Order: sequence, then structure tokens, then C-alpha cells
Amino acid sequence: MATKTLMRKVYFLFVILAAAIISSCGSSKGSTEVVKPRYHHTWAKNRYRIDIPIGARHIRMFERKRTRTVSMK
Repeated sequence: MATKTLMRKVYFLFVILAAAIISSCGSSKGSTEVVKPRYHHTWAKNRYRIDIPIGARHIRMFERKRTRTVSMK
């Protein structure tokens, strides 16, 4: 009796594992999404469109969208 329930559990585990492997292979797409700079060499500079220096402080307005999402092949 004990071996019959053990075999049933092993068979059930094998079926679940096979279903998980088959479903994961079908859902994967061939490309990966990565973040790249929108313009050349703008990772660290030109963050704001308008920068008004007032003494040691700055009034900064209109932050640029510096990155874009690109899908790699």
C-alpha cells in the first residue's frame, strides 16, 4: 500500500513538473527589454531643460526623459 501511494505522488510530481516546463517554454519571447540613453552621452548631463542659477541654488524646470526601452533580439 505504501509503495502505491508513493508511486502516485511521484507520478503526480512528474506531471506537474512536465506541465511547468512546457508552459514556461511557450511563454518566453525571444527578445529582452533593456534601458538605453535616448540621446548620445546624456546619462549624467543635461538633466533639465531650464536651469536658472540664483546664487548657490538653482531653479530647475522640465526634466528630460533621458532613457528609452529597447527590445534586444
